[in-house]
Amino acid sequence: MNPSRPELYSQNVSAVVVIDGFYPFAERSGIGRKGGEGFLEYHWHKLTDKSNAPKLAFGKGVAQWDWVLTSGVYID
Repeated sequence: MNPSRPELYSQNVSAVVVIDGFYPFAERSGIGRKGGEGFLEYHWHKLTDKSNAPKLAFGKGVAQWDWVLTSGVYID
C-alpha cells in the first residue's frame, strides 16, 4: 500500500523499475525476507513536479505476518 500512489493499491509492484534499471519494491522485499532489515537508495518521481529525485528507504521484515514494512524520504 502506498498512500501517495493509490494506483499501486493491490498491484504486484515487483516489476516496477525506475530510470536506472533498479527494482525498488523487489529490492525492499528482498531485504525484509525472514525478518531482515536495511536501507536502500534509489531515484523516484515526486508527486509535486514529476521530477526524479534521490530517495532513501528503510525496510523491515515481519516474519510472523510475512510482511515487509517500509518507509522512505526524499533526500534532495
